[in-house]
Amino acid sequence: LMLRLLGDTLRRATSNAIWRPRPAQGDSIRTLYGLRVDSLYRRMLRVSDNFLAEQLLLMCSTKIGRRDSLSTGRVIRYARKNLLTTLPDPVVWVDGSGLSRLNLITPRTLTCLLLKLHQELPERRLLSLLAAGGGQGTLRKRYHDAAGPWVWGKTGTLSNNLNVCGYLRTKSGRLVAFSFMNNNHVAESGAMRNEVERVLAQVRARL
Repeated sequence: LMLRLLGDTLRRATSNAIWRPRPAQGDSIRTLYGLRVDSLYRRMLRVSDNFLAEQLLLMCSTKIGRRDSLSTGRVIRYARKNLLTTLPDPVVWVDGSGLSRLNLITPRTLTCLLLKLHQELPERRLLSLLAAGGGQGTLRKRYHDAAGPWVWGKTGTLSNNLNVCGYLRTKSGRLVAFSFMNNNHVAESGAMRNEVERVLAQVRARL
C-alpha cells in the first residue's frame, strides 16, 4: 500500500528493495538534517498551517523527557515553565494547532511575545517568516502599497473570531508591534478586516 501511494504521488513506478541492515554496532538514533528550519516556519506562519504547528509540538516532545514519546501536553508544560514565565498574563494553552476555542491568550501577551522575538532574532529574518501585506500568505490581499510591504503578521480566524498580530512599519520608519483580537463578532468578516486595516493605516500614518 505504501509503495502504491508513493507511486501515485510521484507519478512514477516504485518497487521495493531488500533491506540490508548494517552489522550490529549497537542501537543508535541519528538526526538527518535537511532544509533550513526557516522553510518550515515560513510554511506554518505564512499560510497558518495549523496541523503543521501541531506536528512541530510532537517533534519537540521527543527532545524533552523520555525519548520518542509524543505528547503535546509535555511540550506545552515545558514551554510555560521555562520559556513563557515573563509574559504579563497567564496563557491557557491546550493544543498546538490553535484550532481549539479553549486556547486563551490576551493581546497584551501576544504583543509581548512579538517584542521578545524581535529582541532574539535579526529583524530581516523575523519579518521574512511572516505573511506580508500585499505579498504572500494570509495577508496577500490586504495592506497593498506599491513601495512594498508595511505589515507582516500572523492571522487567526475561526467562526465569529478574527485575530491578527504582527509588525507594521510606520511612514517615519518605526517598527511597531500590534495585536488585534475581534472575538464573538456578528459582523461580516470582510467588514472586520476592513476596520483593522483602517486602524493600522492610521497608526502607520501618525507614528
